[in-house]
Amino acid sequence: MSNQRTENEFLPAMVTWFRETYPELASLMVYVPRATKALEKKGATYGSADLILLYPTSGYSALCVQVLNRTERNSDCHKRWRFLVEHQGCKCVTIRDFTAFCEAVEEYLENSPYA
Repeated sequence: MSNQRTENEFLPAMVTWFRETYPELASLMVYVPRATKALEKKGATYGSADLILLYPTSGYSALCVQVLNRTERNSDCHKRWRFLVEHQGCKCVTIRDFTAFCEAVEEYLENSPYA
């Protein structure tokens, strides 16, 4: 996959790969839509990760994945959110392509029964 794609182009392939590779955990991978003003009124949180794997392993409570293309940077809202969830025991990663996503998930799950 090209690094110039947007996160909306990356995410479906990542979720599909995860669900096919780890069917036992498929429902624990949660996609968090990008917060807009309308979604914020319904409870969306600015700065949250794009994908969250709600599965504890290797001393972490969850894996939070922020997807950016090569030129994007984490926003201040995301940096604050990341700081908060890391202090709650979550592992947070920022990835920029499909391969990095696969590697991050495999590394996170390497000490679990699903490795």
